[in-house]
Amino acid sequence: MAPANTCNRQPAHLLQLTKTKENFEKMPENDPTRIPPPVKFTISPLHEGKVVYQKLAPPVAGDVGGGMMYFMLKAKNQTDETIIARQMEISFPNTSIPPIQLASRDVVINPGATESLGLEGPEAVELPGGTNPTSLRITLTCDGLPEPAVRSWPLAPHAKTYDFFSKPEPGSDYGEFVLMPGNHMGGGSSNTSAMT
Repeated sequence: MAPANTCNRQPAHLLQLTKTKENFEKMPENDPTRIPPPVKFTISPLHEGKVVYQKLAPPVAGDVGGGMMYFMLKAKNQTDETIIARQMEISFPNTSIPPIQLASRDVVINPGATESLGLEGPEAVELPGGTNPTSLRITLTCDGLPEPAVRSWPLAPHAKTYDFFSKPEPGSDYGEFVLMPGNHMGGGSSNTSAMT
């Protein structure tokens, strides 16, 4: 008989692991069943507990603007066994946006170690106009775990706006020039540049 595949074998106690980080943190510290989830996720950018994405202007006047999301994600292996992060899925519950399957990660995470699993440049996620997702869910399938590791975060557009870097000159004597404030050693000054 061929030997059993040990890739997915797990110590018995892993079957009793708390399913999510939220449940783990709500349990009393003296609860004997308070075992941390097998994978601890850390994500950024995070503002006031919410993952944020960049709002985009509509491509055509009158259309609804969408968004663009890019994040950095780290995963910590909180088990006593080496795991291999394979497939990662991004989803937006309660929206019409279909789940997004990313390219296989194939990242080895040793016990207690933390590895980066974030998006690569071409994997930035475009959020269609009008979808307005309010939550982000990450599902990570790993060799060495009996079931995928799942974590959700609230999701919101980045609220801060930025002024355009240049301002029109206050007087008409200068023609088509812009004022670009600057802070230089020895005192502040302003630069002027011709507009094309």
